[in-house]
Amino acid sequence: MKRKIFYFLGFVIISLVSCSKGDDATTTTTTPPPNNNNIDPVGVWRFESSVSTQYGNTFTIDTIKYPCTVKNILIINSDGTAIASYTGNDTCFIQNTPTLVSIMGLKGESRSGTWTRSENTLTTILPNSSTTNPVLITTVGQLSIVNGKYKLTSKVTYPSIDYTLISTSTK
Repeated sequence: MKRKIFYFLGFVIISLVSCSKGDDATTTTTTPPPNNNNIDPVGVWRFESSVSTQYGNTFTIDTIKYPCTVKNILIINSDGTAIASYTGNDTCFIQNTPTLVSIMGLKGESRSGTWTRSENTLTTILPNSSTTNPVLITTVGQLSIVNGKYKLTSKVTYPSIDYTLISTSTK
């Protein structure tokens, strides 16, 4: 049961912090502002990578090893709402160990919630699933500019299952 919770929470968190504008080569880039406090969080954030730790075991996911994970996005709207979704056409499976597989994106999965900002800290509150009785997950992230790219690095810790997830998304 704990493994199911761990992997489901991993999926949720990755979905929460995933996004970038567009998938095609026609996407335009903007020049980031010089001050992190001026980064506009509104837009589409696409998953880039994550590192999760549970019971002393560490697992790293990135879009090179698992290309389907880039389809996990977080949309930050100007009205204070946020939407985490998976935009892939197929379920995204991650092989954690030879005998353990996680789902990192379900076709059509979408969850709505809210976000707030204080300086360069972005906090999102989203349900862990789209079921009728979801648990709300609070994720705290830091906005930054790294190598000319907008980055959102988020962290969630669940002491009850000794689980921490740090994930990075770009816009």
